[in-house]
Amino acid sequence: MLSQVNHLDESGACTTVFPRATLAVHGKDHTSNTFLSPDVSLLSSDLEMDHSSSRVQDELLGAILAFGDIVSEEDDPCAFAHGKPDTERSRFARGRIAAMARAICVNSYRTFCYAFVLLPEMARLIRFDHSGIVYTELFNWRTTTHLADFLVRFDRMSPAECGCDTSVTTIASNSEEKLKQYDNIIKKLNIDPKEKDWLFKKVLKMNHREN
Repeated sequence: MLSQVNHLDESGACTTVFPRATLAVHGKDHTSNTFLSPDVSLLSSDLEMDHSSSRVQDELLGAILAFGDIVSEEDDPCAFAHGKPDTERSRFARGRIAAMARAICVNSYRTFCYAFVLLPEMARLIRFDHSGIVYTELFNWRTTTHLADFLVRFDRMSPAECGCDTSVTTIASNSEEKLKQYDNIIKKLNIDPKEKDWLFKKVLKMNHREN
């Protein structure tokens, strides 16, 4: 599947999102200071998949619009839906996918998030939002077009349809409001004037990551 991700990217079928194999690139969760990475990601920007780049680590989770995890048949996170035992491996896979969805949502502005799980022959689509999780029945992604149809349609969705919260806008780093916030921080923390430039650069870096 990872090679097929590269083929999908090279085919030009996706014009607004960037399919990437992200297994080896670990994105930083800025709320927990941990690093996570899904096997496959649909990105909002053309990030270079450089695992040693601190910029990529900082921005990866916030750039993921949807993600996929590749598992074995024994690791189907929703196997219980078919009356199968809910094994430790299934629970682990379910926890990993849920943790990934959480990390993506708290490192960007989201109303919901799509994901997919790929088994050797079968697959599921999953949707996470504040009320819970919805998942499809298993379907054969090798002999049907269901997965391909999802990827093509996702590429043509608006940001809101992809789960982005379009009611949120970031504040420009040089805006009057931002500069006032900066001055208030300086006063409240009683920061040494010599450290003001360092703090300002830190604020600019944080704002750049949000954008």
